[in-house]
Amino acid sequence: MPKRVITYSLIVILLLSLSITFVNAQKPGTCVNPSGVKYCGQKSGVSNCYCDAVCEKNKDCCVDYKEVCGTPICGDGKVNQLNEQCDRNDFDGKTCEKFDYEGGKLICNPDCTISTQNCTIAVCGDGFINQPNEKCDGKDFDGATCQKFGYVRGKLICNPVDCTISTLNCTPIGCGDRVINQPNEQCDSSNLGGKTCKELGFSYGKLSCNPDCTVSTTNCIPKGCGDGILQTGEQCDNNNLGGKSCKELGYSYGKLSCSDCTFNTTNCVPVGCGDGKIQANEQCDGNNLGGKFCEKLGFAGGNLSCKPDCTFNTANCAPARCGDGFANQLEEECDKNDFNGVSCTDLGFSGGKLSCTDCKISTTNCNPPACGDGFVNQPNEQCDGFRFAGDSCKKRGYTGGKLVCNPVDCTISTHFCTNETKCTDSDHGKKYYVKGISYDNTTIVPVEDTCKDENTLIEYSCTKIDSKGKPVLNREEYKCPNGCKNGACVKEKPVITKQDFIDYINKSGVGASITKEEALNYAINKCHGGYSPITGSAITIMPIIIS
Repeated sequence: MPKRVITYSLIVILLLSLSITFVNAQKPGTCVNPSGVKYCGQKSGVSNCYCDAVCEKNKDCCVDYKEVCGTPICGDGKVNQLNEQCDRNDFDGKTCEKFDYEGGKLICNPDCTISTQNCTIAVCGDGFINQPNEKCDGKDFDGATCQKFGYVRGKLICNPVDCTISTLNCTPIGCGDRVINQPNEQCDSSNLGGKTCKELGFSYGKLSCNPDCTVSTTNCIPKGCGDGILQTGEQCDNNNLGGKSCKELGYSYGKLSCSDCTFNTTNCVPVGCGDGKIQANEQCDGNNLGGKFCEKLGFAGGNLSCKPDCTFNTANCAPARCGDGFANQLEEECDKNDFNGVSCTDLGFSGGKLSCTDCKISTTNCNPPACGDGFVNQPNEQCDGFRFAGDSCKKRGYTGGKLVCNPVDCTISTHFCTNETKCTDSDHGKKYYVKGISYDNTTIVPVEDTCKDENTLIEYSCTKIDSKGKPVLNREEYKCPNGCKNGACVKEKPVITKQDFIDYINKSGVGASITKEEALNYAINKCHGGYSPITGSAITIMPIIIS
């Protein structure tokens, strides 16, 4: 044989050997594409390829190939089928929070359904209003403010125990709110309504406001004051006290004096003043200021104290002004960081931070409302985050479950609402001689077994089966043999002899001699639903048959 032929033969044998080795290294089965090239265990990189029967059976390359070939399956790592909630690490944007949990991490089951077993349950104290009974949580008040509760200003408090709202730090409408808004108010704190001493007929001076919101002219100087002669409008003049004394003015004792033609009771001691208890005629007593401080009296700050006569000493209180850090004047919307409890969300924005310029609120740094800001604040929003504007699965006709808010367009999904049929019957079936109470999810309130008339019972029971094989409420009209009373059939009539009844009458002390007619008449008129002197208990003897 020629050397060339031998060489070619050896090459062919070598190639066949390598081919066999290569084929044996592959997994059984092949994946075929339209060009006829066979692959198995690797991606072809071409479209419209498919797995042959052997490759499909042995799961050699089908997951990879079906992803390439466009045939979605559970396990390809993408949520691309209607029945898939997740696929491997792809949760289609879902998180534990979107299932109304506080946090945690979702798990994707092998059948591409979501498991929430690693999600943490929402609780009071997690900082989010995410439960039906929560009115607040931490700093989240869902837009609620003191003003929305009818107060003038202040800041709400969230009870950390049960997540309910406390208005303890809210200032109520009325005397002390720095606004003249009640019929009996002449002034309120530093708000004097534009009045002056001169306007009230005095010569000059400084008008002030009493704690009961009446105008105080104590520091107003009457006309003619200082001449030692008492005139109209003057309580006193210099040393002329008009014969008055501390005791005559209702004080316990002390020395009365005159200041700007008004009584100066600084050295008068009120009755009970000094005992540390605030009484009817006292503003304060010792260190007891009754919870008041400079800011509550309309000042910017400082230290409030009590005078010996049990009136407030505001000498160390700083007068209110724009820039004092307190929104304590009628014309102030804010003051530095005091916004009267108002926030960007109260003004219709999605969030952000208010700023204060010249005691006027600026919304420059507030974020415009948008889907995803956690507030339902746009006309086209059905929900936002955990807020559903009062909507629920039950309001949409389901029996339970939770609504889900689409984070893209803030529309509501009822995917996780349930519609299970439940039926409950207290007497457990058709028991005509027992009154029962029943309900299912078609009834607004539970229904009771009732008597339609003296012989017909309307019996409710869970004996009807719906199209899904679930028990539902069944209504039946049943004719009671012995009559119907109080929502149940009356049990069988008692049958007694004349002698039995006479014995009963004897023991009752009625008499021994009785005719059949008399016994029957007595039974009907006297013993129907009477009281047994024999047993000491209530009895019911229906019209009897005497043999």
